[in-house]
Amino acid sequence: MSLEYFGTDGIRGSVGGNVVNPRFASRLGVAVGKWAKGKRLENPLVLIGRDTRPSGIELLRNLAKGFGSENLEVVSLGVIPTPALALAVPRERACLGVMITASHNPSSDNGFKFFNQLGHKISPVDELLIEKSLPGKAPQGNAKFTESETSFSEYLQHLGKVMKGNVLDDWVIALDTANGATSKSTRIVLEQLGAKVEQIGEASENQLINDGVGSEHPDRLAALTREKKARLGIAHDGDGDRVVFCDEEGVVVEGDCILGILALDAHDRDCTGSGSLVTTVYANHGLDKSMKEHGIEVQRTEVGDRCVAERMREIDAAVGGEPSGHLILQEFSSAGDGPMAALNVVRIMLEQKRPLSELKKCVTLMPSLSGAFAIAEKKPLDELDKLGEKLSWWTNCLAEHGRAFVRYSGTERKIRLLVEAKEETIARDAFSDLEDTLRKELKFL
Repeated sequence: MSLEYFGTDGIRGSVGGNVVNPRFASRLGVAVGKWAKGKRLENPLVLIGRDTRPSGIELLRNLAKGFGSENLEVVSLGVIPTPALALAVPRERACLGVMITASHNPSSDNGFKFFNQLGHKISPVDELLIEKSLPGKAPQGNAKFTESETSFSEYLQHLGKVMKGNVLDDWVIALDTANGATSKSTRIVLEQLGAKVEQIGEASENQLINDGVGSEHPDRLAALTREKKARLGIAHDGDGDRVVFCDEEGVVVEGDCILGILALDAHDRDCTGSGSLVTTVYANHGLDKSMKEHGIEVQRTEVGDRCVAERMREIDAAVGGEPSGHLILQEFSSAGDGPMAALNVVRIMLEQKRPLSELKKCVTLMPSLSGAFAIAEKKPLDELDKLGEKLSWWTNCLAEHGRAFVRYSGTERKIRLLVEAKEETIARDAFSDLEDTLRKELKFL
């Protein structure tokens, strides 16, 4: 099965390029509308949310034009975090949810994420059906949609389930919302709990989404955390389905450690499915050993929070996610939810009366190095002979005490390299050698 437009998390690309443009959006609306109608669902309602990218409004109008040509009713939820849209779809009994976003990508990009009537990301099989239904011409007519702001307030109420009262009245929390979709939601809930919030990336004065802020730039959050002497730092990506943390010392906490903290908390509370933790092949293998000591089995999937969510539903797991910050707490939602995960980490700190610098010690990570490199072209990996030879050599050297892992990004023109080893010096040697090989076989930008 080969997909032309969909990647690991929907469709993304440069605004005005071959894919993310008004004409394609209207064609896509037709194709997705036909797919939705083929499901024979009772309510022909489509909910559309977007992040703060200026291009989102025009894409919304053209998507709505396509859906309208298929006699579907469109409601725009405005600027809203992706997890809020995922929750709204089943609550409103919609047949489909669409988030116009390019997540953590730069503001020059945009894209589309799709959720079925259950609030789950659609499957690769469904993506293929949609691609096959793309019409050659854009539909005629005007865009028709209504607007509603109720889903934002509903999401705030949902986040409010985690804690009640002024439990954070002596807390200072550093917050970076990437000039994106969470610019209001996370701050509002933390302040309702009594916290003093020191915020950057608040999307004021036409600041660009993800422009030097957010989960892709945690150094800004780390500096803010130290400057304001905050209890912790919280950073989201542009659409709010990811979160990255700093401890009270301004040290960025590895996502593997956050997964461990949440999994152990669910296990201590005897939540349904807390005997398993689902993550991806990209997670550090130190997580497996650390969780095993507490009777928690780590199960791994291919990269992508959709893959994690599917496995979680299959085995009814309580906690899952990716080290990059996609965190899923089945107790609250079946989708990645950055603000919800952040509130639960704060709750755990409060209940255990321990700083994040102590909580993160629940996971002992193997020494590792990782990097993502922009490239001119994604050549098939099996055609990179020198890389294949080097990977085989290092795999034999590392044996059961480490690994080397190379893959292309599913959403950007980048190649990712990960190396784990029993000693940091070995990891550095392997990483440097493999990076040099990649530079020789691919054109780095």
